[in-house]
Amino acid sequence: MINKYIQSQTGGSLILVLFIMLFLSIIGTMLLNQTFYSQQTITKNAVVQAEFYKAEGAIDLMIDEMNNFVENPPVQFLEYADGTPVLDNNNERIPIVRSGPFYYLYYGEPRVREFTIGGDTIEVAIVDIVSEGLSDERKKYDYTLVASLKSSPEVNVTREVTMTTVVEDKTGIIRIIKEGDEEFIYPTFPGNLGERINYLVSRNLANNTPNWEQNSKKPNDPTVTLADFLTFYGLKSIPNNLPNYPNNPLVYNPEGTIRLYNELTGSGGNLNLVIKPGNLTYANKVEFTGCGNSTVEISGVLIANEVIFQGSCNYKISGGIIANQFKIGSAESSTKLITAGGGFDGGGGAGGYKHVFDPIYDNYTEADYQWSSKVDEVLNYETKR
Repeated sequence: MINKYIQSQTGGSLILVLFIMLFLSIIGTMLLNQTFYSQQTITKNAVVQAEFYKAEGAIDLMIDEMNNFVENPPVQFLEYADGTPVLDNNNERIPIVRSGPFYYLYYGEPRVREFTIGGDTIEVAIVDIVSEGLSDERKKYDYTLVASLKSSPEVNVTREVTMTTVVEDKTGIIRIIKEGDEEFIYPTFPGNLGERINYLVSRNLANNTPNWEQNSKKPNDPTVTLADFLTFYGLKSIPNNLPNYPNNPLVYNPEGTIRLYNELTGSGGNLNLVIKPGNLTYANKVEFTGCGNSTVEISGVLIANEVIFQGSCNYKISGGIIANQFKIGSAESSTKLITAGGGFDGGGGAGGYKHVFDPIYDNYTEADYQWSSKVDEVLNYETKR
């Protein structure tokens, strides 16, 4: 009976229904497949993105580690060109501190590092390291950081960045400026140029000594002290317990041209004391009380706190004298002044003595001992998978 019913509908409706069901089934399958693959793509993209950010984070950590690298302990200290150490305000030597990515590579710090991010281990390797000198004054490294997940990544994502770090080629040597160098600045002589005797505090001359008066003057600058002359001549510290004449003097400089006494005194007919030409002689006190008409020659440069000349002596001044207190105790008929050239030149020389000035130690800055480096240029940044 059913068959007769179906047959009576000529089979058209059934065919239409079957067609519709087949069409819907195909559409449904396609939609399901699309949803499945879309979900897979979303999941895969999420994994890729997560690995990308982890690799990116590891690169940042490696860059930070290289930027914060500091050589420890330091192997070099700042010094002047003559080997003299450079000292800070606490009288301590100043270490040269090398830091940053250039010195990380220079000292061969680890080329492979591992970082843990989000439970995963990311390896960062430093590869393709190329060192070159840009010039006599600059050096650089080109290098590449490669980051990849080490802990069984689902998708192999590699993050690479190529960078350059450049430093100045420094030596840690601070120059010194010597006499004869164009930049050397000579100190100004504190006394009167051309004068044979510069007295600073007092001058006490006996009657009838016009020649002594004419050849002894106070510096034009009334504020000048003996300490200014000692500084000019580099006598920054006078030792205690200096010898007295006739003992040998204390030799102050390596050349032996600066000689120090405590007291340089004498009297008597046999006295023939020569203050040597070409030398600087310092004494706390110089006193000659008589020499039996013989001659005492003052040559070179004589510096003293107190100078007293008296008695029957011929004083031959062929150099220059600097004294706080200067005294002539007898009339000029007895204490004779013989002038034979003499007088100070602009370099503080007299009587054949030419002063050799200490070199000038150039100033230094923080950049001379803080040798820092940084990433100067990013050459390439890419992701591989």
